[in-house]
Amino acid sequence: MPVVTRYKLSMRIMHHLIALLIIGLLAVGLYMTGLDKKDPSRMQLYTLHKTFGWFVLWLAVIRVMLRLIHKPKFEGLSRTWEILAKIGHYGLYAFMFIMPMSGWLMSSAAGYNVKLFGSEALIIPNLIAKNKEMAGFFKEIHEISAYILIAMIIGHVLAALKHKYCHKVNVISRMFP
Repeated sequence: MPVVTRYKLSMRIMHHLIALLIIGLLAVGLYMTGLDKKDPSRMQLYTLHKTFGWFVLWLAVIRVMLRLIHKPKFEGLSRTWEILAKIGHYGLYAFMFIMPMSGWLMSSAAGYNVKLFGSEALIIPNLIAKNKEMAGFFKEIHEISAYILIAMIIGHVLAALKHKYCHKVNVISRMFP
């Protein structure tokens, strides 16, 4: 297998931290929306979901800044796969912003503040005024984006495995020790 250059430690840490948070948020999001509205854990899960979603938004900002500093190299990939990898990565980056922003806008339009860890001292201001129609619109964006992001994550993992096992280019080693 061709040797590929490992990403900087800062990029590897951000990749894994954001990946774990997003996968966790997607799982919790799917679970909590299926709970009965009277379930006492439902609101706790929503609070944590909003809190960690808000953190993902800011971690994504840091991740983009790091990516601008540390541009990836696509060693061992054909030009076609390099283009597809760039499109896939840009899509993942886009949804790292679309998901938390649509959630924040949905909460704002529904008239709910984002209270970090449920604390009244850590309230994130609403972005827009209460508006039922806009809340529904951003809810749709948030839900549809979740399924798109799940598909993109699966595609991302499958592409890395395809490169390793079919193309014999171990791109996975760039992100792992």
